[in-house]
Amino acid sequence: KNQASIPLALEGVSGVYLVSPGGPEQAELQGNMIEAAQQMGVRRLVKLSTLSVSGDADMQMSRWHAQTEEQLRESGLEYTILRPHYFMQNLFRHTKSIRVEGRFYAPMGHAKISMVDIRDIAGVAVATLTGDCPERQQSKDIWVLSDQPVEVFSLMGGLQTVADFQRGSDLPSRVADHLLWLG
Repeated sequence: KNQASIPLALEGVSGVYLVSPGGPEQAELQGNMIEAAQQMGVRRLVKLSTLSVSGDADMQMSRWHAQTEEQLRESGLEYTILRPHYFMQNLFRHTKSIRVEGRFYAPMGHAKISMVDIRDIAGVAVATLTGDCPERQQSKDIWVLSDQPVEVFSLMGGLQTVADFQRGSDLPSRVADHLLWLG
């Protein structure tokens, strides 16, 4: 948040990996980094985004990413936007409800989704920043997806015997509140 510290951190830096917490300040924070990167002569910026973004999307997170991506495209910097679908590690968010309630809450139904390990995303980011990625020569989007989409509940199948696992249809208020904040 300390905008004045960014140029100092970028002295002598040729590439930046841009990721920040999602939230109402996301576009501002990432925009500050893009502006500082321009001022400090950074050559390349790799931004972690999401699978789909739009300035008029229903989901607020998508709008925040769209705002930053527009600024990045207009910046003149060489850039890559990484577009993963769903971090595999996000499943850890559900361990408490599985352990305590024997339920797993997610607005996914039976949809198959492409889960990606964050270490694989990091590998793509490093290759893109260091020159080990042939696509690096041009500014573009790279979709980081698994080779086989899976149904989330199929991954949880082994837990059914351990935690009396059931699919939750009634969302607790804490989950509903979180979904409302995102949208």
